[in-house]
Amino acid sequence: MKGAVKSVKEFRLNPQDFPELVEMASFNAANYFVSQTFRAPSHADHIPLYKVEDLFAGDRVMISCLASLLFKRWNRVSKGNVNDSAL
Repeated sequence: MKGAVKSVKEFRLNPQDFPELVEMASFNAANYFVSQTFRAPSHADHIPLYKVEDLFAGDRVMISCLASLLFKRWNRVSKGNVNDSAL
């Protein structure tokens, strides 16, 4: 995918002509930033969630990716916290 993004830039093609590529690249970028929000606050690479939200503000695709990734992370964590003995 990196090569495809690079080719679009090098040949000065309109990214809007490749919506799936834009969405995949956006998802990968959003995934990187979301992973940084879950680092320990004392870690040098930690980014608070509000800064990620500000960074993505106004970009519908990035906000959509952010929401999807946060939901997946929440869903994974909440399933891991289920107390089997209470069922």
